[in-house]
Amino acid sequence: QKGGEGGVDPQMEYNREREHLERNVEALKKKMNKDMDMLMGDHARLTREGVNLTEEMNLLRREAKILRRQHKSMDTEADNIMNAQRSPPMPPPAPQYSVTTDTQKELEMQETQLLSLENRARELQMLLGIDH
Repeated sequence: QKGGEGGVDPQMEYNREREHLERNVEALKKKMNKDMDMLMGDHARLTREGVNLTEEMNLLRREAKILRRQHKSMDTEADNIMNAQRSPPMPPPAPQYSVTTDTQKELEMQETQLLSLENRARELQMLLGIDH
């Protein structure tokens, strides 16, 4: 129905505008729910990433601690080898008996081991950047 001067019926206009606003409210509710879902998903993802990063940091701390211990151990080993090299060699004992084959083999094994230890000391010095 039209009013007396050709205008729109106020009740129809009110109903039309009300339906429009109700549709807008529903659309905004849907958008808000979608945004909340995204926010919750982001929060859960960030929480998982935080847990993973914390675990990785703890692992790296443990590895760093192990490496520090190994480095200290290598320093101590290098110091021991260096101190052994600096100490004056003991004079050979006066032979009281003839050198047997077993004794000769033992001496050769000890000389080989000494050379091996000296090589290891040089390797450690190079690794640690020590010039001696």
